[in-house]
Amino acid sequence: MSDRTGNAAPLAIGFTLVMIVTFMGPLTGASVNPARTLGPAIAGDFYPHIWVYHIATPLGGLVAGLPYKLMQGKTDMHFRKALK
Repeated sequence: MSDRTGNAAPLAIGFTLVMIVTFMGPLTGASVNPARTLGPAIAGDFYPHIWVYHIATPLGGLVAGLPYKLMQGKTDMHFRKALK
């Protein structure tokens, strides 16, 4: 794990969640957690667009994770060069 974020990581995560809930919640009715969406859908036997939550979440993780891995490798390479 990297210590480059310092104490800013919890603040950044919290601020991101506040923005999602404040702006996207009223517009889309979306929950941030797919499990939170699935529970009421099962209880109410109402499943419109439920597939989006279960397809988009892993797909979004892949879309975000692959560039991160590519950038991580380049950052590590530059860091190693600086140490020599």
